[in-house]
Amino acid sequence: MEEKELRVFELGKLTIEKRAVKRDDGSEEEVDVIVGLAVVFNQLSQNLGWFREQIAPEAFDDCDMSDVVCLKNHDSNLPLGRTQAKSLELEIRTDGLYFVAYPPNTQNAKDTIEEIRSGNIRGCSFQFQVAPGGSDWNQDPETGGEIRTVKKIYKLYDVGPVTFPAYLQTTTDVAKRSFDAHVSERSKLQDRPAVAPLSIYQRKLKLLTINHRTQ
Repeated sequence: MEEKELRVFELGKLTIEKRAVKRDDGSEEEVDVIVGLAVVFNQLSQNLGWFREQIAPEAFDDCDMSDVVCLKNHDSNLPLGRTQAKSLELEIRTDGLYFVAYPPNTQNAKDTIEEIRSGNIRGCSFQFQVAPGGSDWNQDPETGGEIRTVKKIYKLYDVGPVTFPAYLQTTTDVAKRSFDAHVSERSKLQDRPAVAPLSIYQRKLKLLTINHRTQ
């Protein structure tokens, strides 16, 4: 079973640009492309219900991005580009993961371009799977809440523009299982016998050794 997680954020970096593409006859044509920032590194998310989250820059090292789809509103019926079709480009920069989608000549794509231009669509989403053991949990010293740092993403499934970024749609059941495992491991460490008695024995043995040498 694939452990997919979905995040939706309002990032303010979703635009329409002109790019030159080659036609079948070898000539070039300027087309509208969708440029967006799907993932921001080292930036805490809003409260996702019971925790906040950040993505580490190294999270995409060795990530499977062989077949990523650009979707409108995370809808598989509204594709805007795909890496396997060479109509979607992904680029990891110092501040995050960017994408450039070359939309098909469909009514959905035309509508999406105009909706982005008008500001009616202004956020981005991405769906991913964290690698086993690929996230750390720490307590926020300011709020006492939990902070999840995603350090290794196993697979990226899709990116794309969304209409309601403020809704902050998210799936947290996978994160909850990761947190429960973290709490369980932390409890095991706390329940281990204290090492202080052993240190006392070692000190006593050292004193006996010293006394024996001085006699």
